[in-house]
Amino acid sequence: MFLRGLNWSVLVPIIIGSGTLFYGLGTTYQKLISDEDTFLLLAEFVKGLPYYPYVIFPNNLGTTHSLLVYLIRLSLDVFGYSNFALRFVPAVYGLLGIVVFFYFLKNVFNSQRIAFLGACLLSVTHWYLAISRVAIEISEVLFFSLLNLLLLVLFIRSKGNLKIGKFEISKSAVYIFLTGLSFGLVQHTYQSARIYVLFYVFFFPLYWLTNRLEIRKLVIQASFFTLGLVLAVAPLVYVYFDHPESFDSRRSELVFYQNLSPSELIWSLKESTLRTLGMFHLRGYDVSCYNVPGKPMLDWVTGVLFVIGIFLSFRYLDRHMKLVFYLFFVVALVPSIISYWPASPHGLRAAGVIIPTIGFSAIALDKVTRLSGRYWVLMAALLFGLIGFFNLKAYFVDQAALQTDCFRKDINNIAEVKRKFLEENGVGLIR
Repeated sequence: MFLRGLNWSVLVPIIIGSGTLFYGLGTTYQKLISDEDTFLLLAEFVKGLPYYPYVIFPNNLGTTHSLLVYLIRLSLDVFGYSNFALRFVPAVYGLLGIVVFFYFLKNVFNSQRIAFLGACLLSVTHWYLAISRVAIEISEVLFFSLLNLLLLVLFIRSKGNLKIGKFEISKSAVYIFLTGLSFGLVQHTYQSARIYVLFYVFFFPLYWLTNRLEIRKLVIQASFFTLGLVLAVAPLVYVYFDHPESFDSRRSELVFYQNLSPSELIWSLKESTLRTLGMFHLRGYDVSCYNVPGKPMLDWVTGVLFVIGIFLSFRYLDRHMKLVFYLFFVVALVPSIISYWPASPHGLRAAGVIIPTIGFSAIALDKVTRLSGRYWVLMAALLFGLIGFFNLKAYFVDQAALQTDCFRKDINNIAEVKRKFLEENGVGLIR
């Protein structure tokens, strides 16, 4: 039954992604970055404890959601203490993200070819590998964001009712509830993902207006979405009212908290916007943990496809999917834009933009292969080979050669680091 319903096209990107995400996971980069060291310490602290939704670091050094922390704890219990065990969960999120991305594109374009090309492209993208092969929350937020967008597209496309035993319920009601629930799970991942609320603030009014929904249907859809969202974020809302300080630990890095004059604020926003938009083709994130300093976030082939794909998308996407793609693309850039300009472009805070970026590139890749006629497989293989070579070389060779700049923590020193960490008042788990 399962095998009969399986879409075999997704197996190729799964196989490629399994190789690119898990090959040398614990050995290519032999030490840890400071964030990985912190997640290791947090996972040590929660050992044997029930689930708490939020973690406060000692001495107000910051806060994080604890979902990834508990999953890493499970991985350490299964595999033992190693770089591989620490990075296993983010890599799994990365692989699951490739699968969800395949089905997201398939439902957006109603095209298995675009889904196949896009998922294969994502599985070798340097930017995606760099954030999925380290123990941080970014591959987690991308997975839940992709799941959320897939459910939103299924809601938009849904027709008819779903039978559950003797009962029938509207498919749109089920999908809009799950959309709200999954968006709530996004809020349990990475602080910058909170800005994604802007996506729905603009999406639903525009969607409802363009569809001219009657008030009754609008209220029902809004109610189901809100119910799912509230169920997922209730623990975080409780935390916010009890510990509001835990939700603004990064505000000092935002441009609005720099005590700038109006003219300085405008200049800083202009500078960070230009830097953020230029990260695709000119100069990307300058932190060697996640990119080769001075290099753009996209290789030149993907960069060309990305630009072509934006123009082609006006014809490839229907009005609802245009709203999903363009709006999410803009909102995903906002966390980098509102960071104080020396920190821009910020490849982690703007990581959500990978989703529409690779989607646009897949459109162009599809067009190029279609123009190749009966040689489309050869053309796809040639372009994919070039893209794969540039990206895998960038991650496994060029960036790896710089690892001593950033990867300095040794997992074998966990006992000593833990002792010092706990001497600084330990970790606060919010009940």
